[in-house]
Amino acid sequence: MASGQYAMDTAENPIASYEQETGEGPARYYRVEGYDAAYSPTVANGWNAIDPDVLYDAEGRLWIVFGAWHGGIFITELDQDTLMPVSNRAEDYIRIGMHLFDQCFEGCNILYHNGYYYMTVAYGDVSKTYNIRLARSESITGPYLDYNGIPMTEADGSVGTKLAGPYAFEGNIGFQGQGHCAWVHNPDTDEYFLLSNARVADTLASKLMVRSVYFLSNGWPVLSPEMATADTVRSLRDEAGHALQAPAAAPSLQAIPEELIPGEYEIIVFERLKAQLPKQAASKRVALSPEGVISGAYTGTWTMQGENTVFLTLDGRDAEMIVTVGYDWERAQNGILVLSGLTAPGAAEDRLAGTAIWMKQVPPNAD
Repeated sequence: MASGQYAMDTAENPIASYEQETGEGPARYYRVEGYDAAYSPTVANGWNAIDPDVLYDAEGRLWIVFGAWHGGIFITELDQDTLMPVSNRAEDYIRIGMHLFDQCFEGCNILYHNGYYYMTVAYGDVSKTYNIRLARSESITGPYLDYNGIPMTEADGSVGTKLAGPYAFEGNIGFQGQGHCAWVHNPDTDEYFLLSNARVADTLASKLMVRSVYFLSNGWPVLSPEMATADTVRSLRDEAGHALQAPAAAPSLQAIPEELIPGEYEIIVFERLKAQLPKQAASKRVALSPEGVISGAYTGTWTMQGENTVFLTLDGRDAEMIVTVGYDWERAQNGILVLSGLTAPGAAEDRLAGTAIWMKQVPPNAD
């Protein structure tokens, strides 16, 4: 866009742009042919032009993704010189996520990582059940499938891998309405983060959350159970009392000796089905024994593989977890173990298939 010009998108028309040189020249208004202005999810080509995200694909082409539960999430290519859509035909605005009739479905953001485009959307009541849903595609235009292989164009409350939602660990009132995300990559350390809004449980005041992102062996991302900090002192020590040093390339993901895994943990299971959307998921307790047995609110077994991967079997469900070190916000304590992962994929109606799990180790001196 030329110097002295500005552009504005409005919700009254999809990608409706107002461009004007300072002090002179007529405004230019852009309309998509075949667009129906009625905000009705029953209109096949109707949409709501809000929550835009502009990004480059792997080939360097520029795209804009936008939309909400008024018709769904759409993507179209932009001209890199004018920043205007390449096409004004409705069929070139590709629906990559379907509206949900009784819940919000909005705030799309896309990350390209190792051959896949990862799309997050917010789903639910913005101040109560809002939660973060995830899907991925090998093409920026889709189809986007969740962890269970369900297309995001299915208008159903069970679609999308639920990475996180309202929650509460012990010692804190917790949060409601977690969602509306943005991916961030630090090229200097190769760290990834996901930013989101959340609501403090008692006042519903907004809070910015920044969580580290880790990738499972199959490439799917998971979120740290605790928020990231810039000055966390990772004071975890091995049995000999030596401090565990994080590698410079990834300071938040350090090698964890297996002998440090046993102990008591808080655990949160984010059930994803529409009928399983509590306003807040409260943590429960489990114990991991040195012999590889899990007891407490869930029962099963655990094993460790490599430096940062723990495999669980919980109530007959397999799960891959990333284990690392974080800051315990609820207890104001550095150097605690945190685990995050997903249960194995399965059928859409299976409430625990492709389900996110958070765990954090309870310090020995905790109540």
